[in-house]
Amino acid sequence: DIIEQEPENIVKAVAGKEISVVITDEEKLCFFDGENRFLCPISREALAIFDKTKVSCYDSKNIYKAFILKGISVPKIHIDIMLAAYVLDSTEGNFSLERLAFSNLGETLNEGNSTDIAVFDLAEIYEKKIAENNNENLLFEIEMPLALVLAKMELAGFCIDVEGIKKYGKELSILVDSLKERIYSFAGEEFNIS
Repeated sequence: DIIEQEPENIVKAVAGKEISVVITDEEKLCFFDGENRFLCPISREALAIFDKTKVSCYDSKNIYKAFILKGISVPKIHIDIMLAAYVLDSTEGNFSLERLAFSNLGETLNEGNSTDIAVFDLAEIYEKKIAENNNENLLFEIEMPLALVLAKMELAGFCIDVEGIKKYGKELSILVDSLKERIYSFAGEEFNIS
């Protein structure tokens, strides 16, 4: 069962513990401390949970984006198991939580085996694998900070100079026409260049 509580009550229950967090379909935070599951809204008050615990997650970028979209500072996350799996084998190509749970825990994710529990169980495994492979710096100093940068970039997007692109397109068209004429001149006749 999941206990829905105010963030300050969750802090009291989990302070100093290792916990996992996932975002539910209802845009709430679901925490698991190895015994109990807690649910609370994404809020400034929820940041205290992250500050008082060692939080593991799957896909920190999406957690960061959820907080940023609400105008809240981003939480402190200890380890992102998706990024840890990527660091350990970037050629894998499939870093889904379902695959990670099956290949490391022998479990499939369904109603009985919640994602927050799987993240909790996988965090210790991946933290150990990262240490064994001497990949701490790559994960904690490069990939995890980069997730925050990417979250901000995805939310900000980028501006396009539409008029500049149109102008450049016209310049390229003129250049292509000029090059075609030179090619035809050298060949002595017109033909399909492409």
